[in-house]
Amino acid sequence: MLLGCSLYVSFFLGGGGFLNFNVNQSNFFFDILYDGIFFFKTLCLTFILIYLRANLPRYRFDQIMLIG
Repeated sequence: MLLGCSLYVSFFLGGGGFLNFNVNQSNFFFDILYDGIFFFKTLCLTFILIYLRANLPRYRFDQIMLIG
């Protein structure tokens, strides 16, 4: 789940970028900030997926057969 969320963050949510925060220089502070933003986005997306999975109803096979 963490791997999937991290791939989703890097492909669709801008990775570790925040708004128009682009720094071309390599600085230790900006590297830590970039990694922190990426980690925060990944944890937020993971929390949302866990929350949805825990709160949406789960159907049994016999209930699914009654729908069709």
